[in-house]
Amino acid sequence: MPPDGINELCENDKLIIYPNPSYEELNIQISGTYNNLNEIVIYDALGQIVFESEDLIASDNLLSINTSGFCKGIYYIKLIQNNKTITVNKWIKVSN
Repeated sequence: MPPDGINELCENDKLIIYPNPSYEELNIQISGTYNNLNEIVIYDALGQIVFESEDLIASDNLLSINTSGFCKGIYYIKLIQNNKTITVNKWIKVSN
């Protein structure tokens, strides 16, 4: 059985990206060690950067990104912490 501290750390580290698919706004809910995100980069299916933000400040552990100007398609969200990629998630943008 693993020590309790490891389980608590894993349970408190949450990253939720919603809605997926979405129309005009993308929300990223973070907690635990994800609170220290330095950068978010969103790529389109061709690998081109369509959104990039550094020194993120989350209001109530929630980042909201206006995506109304994005074209319909598949995107990849890359979250960076201390110059290291911590996760890459697929997100779908549907037409308005």
